[in-house]
Amino acid sequence: MDVKNENSETIESTSNFSKKEKKKSPWKYIINIVIVLIVTIGAVAISLAADFKNIVESFKTVNWFWIGMCFLMVILAAGLRSLILFAFARLYTRNYHYHQALACDSIGTFYNSVTPGASGGQVIQAYTYKKQGVPISAAASILVMYSIVYQIVLIVYGIVSFIVKYDTLMVIKAIDFTINNVPISIPILPLTIIGFALNLSVILIVLLMSYSRKFHNLVLGPIISFLAKIKIVKNPNKLRENLRVQVENFKIELRRLLSNIPFTILVTILFFLVVTLTYSIPFFAGKALGAEYSSEWISFWDSIYYGNYHQMITGLIPIPGSAGASEYFFNQLFYTYYNSSGDIEISTLAAQLIWRTITFTIPLIIGGFVAAFYRSSPKENIPQEHSFRDTFVSLQKSTYVERKQSADAEFDTMRLNRELIRESLKRKKEKDNLDKEQPSRRFDQTDWSEIEVDDTYLLEEESTEQLSDGISDTKKEKEEGTEK
Repeated sequence: MDVKNENSETIESTSNFSKKEKKKSPWKYIINIVIVLIVTIGAVAISLAADFKNIVESFKTVNWFWIGMCFLMVILAAGLRSLILFAFARLYTRNYHYHQALACDSIGTFYNSVTPGASGGQVIQAYTYKKQGVPISAAASILVMYSIVYQIVLIVYGIVSFIVKYDTLMVIKAIDFTINNVPISIPILPLTIIGFALNLSVILIVLLMSYSRKFHNLVLGPIISFLAKIKIVKNPNKLRENLRVQVENFKIELRRLLSNIPFTILVTILFFLVVTLTYSIPFFAGKALGAEYSSEWISFWDSIYYGNYHQMITGLIPIPGSAGASEYFFNQLFYTYYNSSGDIEISTLAAQLIWRTITFTIPLIIGGFVAAFYRSSPKENIPQEHSFRDTFVSLQKSTYVERKQSADAEFDTMRLNRELIRESLKRKKEKDNLDKEQPSRRFDQTDWSEIEVDDTYLLEEESTEQLSDGISDTKKEKEEGTEK
């Protein structure tokens, strides 16, 4: 298939998608927003009901400087995410501005918050990019690369968190509930391990399938067939096709990232900063409530490690915005974190309200306004919730050929540039070695005809000779006169 046919198919699929979605009712999408708001308000009400009077009292003495620091961390994290989206977009077009990336990030944050499993952000961001003037194939590449680097950063943070704070997971407050009057207690550790394993599998399985044909055939063949037999997978053929598309797109975009190593390193560093700023907010919330940490530097990083555990666990829950579950697991993880600031339960609940309001509720409201009023936001072609992931896979599939050709061209250019640099360095080294072996070579081969002579020096030398000759003649004349 040539590029022209591929482009025409992409445009046709995009237009058909828009026409199809115009006819669909937005009620499921609206219901999701209502569910998120109701569950979030309910979680807040339950938190306040625990000890409403003391929680309100703790807010009366809050330090607003540290509340401002919480807001600053959220703003900086959003700014860096936007910078990453902006940097990716500038790889494809020079007519892209930072304020457009800010809007794209805010819209993605909103749709991730109101869709199950944060599945809606990528699709909507892709079509936002398209309306902002970025080709749809480039938008698909950007968001796949964005996801790859972000997942790698989460995995690295997860490994560090397990190494540093593994022992504390054993003593963190467990999940207690009863079934038929039988008390059941589930520790946090298994849930954290499962969440980390899912984050790791997103990259590891696709990576192995990309570069191991045996593993690729094993997954697409016997493993999926077995999962279909035990009724875990309902449509094995669709799953095989989706996996095949994701593997091929992973190979394309990973190759593109490797063709520009300095840029990839820069984006990775920015993602590390984003995660660090986001997970540090519980630390500043505690400072706002008067927490006195034994070691502020250690407590700062403990906040980041616990925040990473929180992300692993809540990522398992397919609820829009992890509403309700996010608040609950925050209280479980941070129950012993604020133990130096009076009543443990009151301090944890108050910090949880500050954290959730600043990191979720306010960005959700702002993102909703941006999605509603931003002129380049996709208002007519918003897909239904159940088709978000399928739509993004279809988008990757329809732009596959065009993106593969551009990625191959970039990789070949990078390899050619490296070969030229290597050859140039080799020649320079050979020349330097030759000069060291023959130190007199340059002097012997000097073309003296090209050397400029200082005429002033010659004139001065000539005048000196004439003056000395004149003095000699004068002496001779005096000597002859004396003899006479």
